[in-house]
Amino acid sequence: MTDREPRDGRAGPSVSVGIPTYNRAEGLQRALESVLAQSEQDLEVVVADNASTDHTRQILERASARDPRVRSIRQPRNVGLTANFNTVLAAARGRYVMVLADDDWLEPNYLARCRAALDADERLALVAGSAVYHAPDGESFPGRDIDLLDADAARRVRAYFATVTDNVCIYGLIRGSLLERVLPMRNCLAGDWLLIARLALLGTVRTDPATHVHRSSDGTSANFERTVARMGLSRFEADHPHLAIMRFIHEDIARDAPVYSSLSTRARRRLALLSAAQIARTRPLGLLVDELPAGFVQGRAGDLARRLLRR
Repeated sequence: MTDREPRDGRAGPSVSVGIPTYNRAEGLQRALESVLAQSEQDLEVVVADNASTDHTRQILERASARDPRVRSIRQPRNVGLTANFNTVLAAARGRYVMVLADDDWLEPNYLARCRAALDADERLALVAGSAVYHAPDGESFPGRDIDLLDADAARRVRAYFATVTDNVCIYGLIRGSLLERVLPMRNCLAGDWLLIARLALLGTVRTDPATHVHRSSDGTSANFERTVARMGLSRFEADHPHLAIMRFIHEDIARDAPVYSSLSTRARRRLALLSAAQIARTRPLGLLVDELPAGFVQGRAGDLARRLLRR
């Protein structure tokens, strides 16, 4: 693997951390501090401010004045959650790249451990630490680790869709040369799942349980209704999320994502069907809830069922 070519002609850092943000100044301050305090110091932080109306701009101005490793991009208007995510990743110049949510933070050795694993094994496309979720009441609980180490690329993709829940992989360190081949992330429900599946086709994925990304369980990504609003998702995606995810998985693999063109047409279609089927096989109750009458879904029982299914 070779380093990425920096867009401005200068030598790029080893690691780029991108933080897409919108109106979460206090959380952003903590996220920034956790990156700048990493034991891995050959890094840059790229923040894409999605036209925030709080004091995010002032925080970024102070941070870049104190530390030249901080770069910021100010969107002239709110371009939506996914477009801002794609902006920050496209601007990254590092050999390895990760995204960090603006209300999350990293343990000090996170980047060093993930980078060391990638340096040691060129088969790896992505290495993430384990997730620890923090609730507003002070409770904490672990996320779900994912390891996709099968030598067969198609089996890795299928295994990913069979196991993914909170998708902490999206906050892992990614080999930049591979990231360029799988961007942009699609603006749809579980678009981050589609992105990681594309990476899993190109290389293995590993979780390092010895380091952690700390996640707020009250952020946008943890609230389905808030995510629907900020991404501008369709009514179908809001009402039938599992069916929508199955459709998007099939479309991405069978037709839309160029990275799958390395497969024969027959193999591509087969992988699309088998991967979409993983959602039905592992989440049958979710599909049932998708089809419940609207009165039930809007009631307390339906709300509880949806919360349990989306954890």
